[in-house]
Amino acid sequence: MTDLAWISSAISAARPQAMGALLRYFRNLDTAEEAFQDACLRALKNWPQNGPPRDPAAWLIFVGRNTGIDAVRKRAKQAPMPEEDQISDLEDAESDIAERLDGAHYRDDILRLLFICCHPDLPPTQQIAVALRIVSGLTVKQIARAFLVGESAMEQRPTRRSSDLFQTEPEIMGLTALLLLQHARAPARFDENGEIVLLDDQDRSLWSRKMIDEGLALVDKALRHQKPGPYQVQAAIAALHARAATPEETDWTEIDLLYSLLEAMQPSPVVTLNRAVAVAKVRGPEAALAMIEPLGERLSGYFHFFGLKGGLLMQLGRGEEARVAFDRAIALANTAAEAAHIRMHIDRLMRDGAVKAPAKTAH
Repeated sequence: MTDLAWISSAISAARPQAMGALLRYFRNLDTAEEAFQDACLRALKNWPQNGPPRDPAAWLIFVGRNTGIDAVRKRAKQAPMPEEDQISDLEDAESDIAERLDGAHYRDDILRLLFICCHPDLPPTQQIAVALRIVSGLTVKQIARAFLVGESAMEQRPTRRSSDLFQTEPEIMGLTALLLLQHARAPARFDENGEIVLLDDQDRSLWSRKMIDEGLALVDKALRHQKPGPYQVQAAIAALHARAATPEETDWTEIDLLYSLLEAMQPSPVVTLNRAVAVAKVRGPEAALAMIEPLGERLSGYFHFFGLKGGLLMQLGRGEEARVAFDRAIALANTAAEAAHIRMHIDRLMRDGAVKAPAKTAH
């Protein structure tokens, strides 16, 4: 993996911890985000020259804290001086921040950040958008792609909202469990060359057992409230994957049932597309293909639709049709890794003689 690819991956992985800690220090989401962005810029300049830090999250928090303090000082210089009796007894603010950094409980910081983003007063789609923007650091364009809407429509949704914390809310627990279970698999999602590794091919020993155990406990706790919601259902699906020691042990029938429940709760072509993966495992690729065909118009600009369609057609021996779907997927790929993964399938079709090699043009 290139230096820039590694740095991007490290920053993305560290973002929830760093943002949560910086928010706790500065008590202001704008200040925390500005501090994190400044730290990221310094990482891009520093890490290629000096090598990666032992703990990227701690490095970003430390640098972000310092740049944030500098920014606060700069703004303070432009404000009128307070009266002497208002400042004479203040403690050393920097020492207090440093002490809190040394004793930071990152898990609580991340939960606090999630609770702020997912306040129940916000509609579910806005909760997701805010969490993706603040916690995961996705751009408006990336979030718009996920919601299948235009950038202008996504920009009109709120990007920041702070309020009280509701730690016992079942859906908040479900969302937290979902993030833990999904992030637990992050180390196995790419190989040493930065290429995508699908779930069935992942080295499960690389999954974070600690995060999985915590996520599973939260799923069970949330479901005991008997107030099911979309996040809890998605977390239950992720839990079934996490509990399977091998791909063959995955309970795809139960996953299919859970996706059907999610379809009823939150109808979406993307939910149906995900359910089709389970249907392919349970009832075969032909049934899954019949399920996704009606989604073609609504998902005409969605990379994963054409990737799955091409895979199902390939399983059915319909090579030329699979090639067309894969070509469209490559055109819609969001990253070089996605395009390379689809190219691998096309190469396999050509090796197996399932498609004709492109004709050579005369010069």
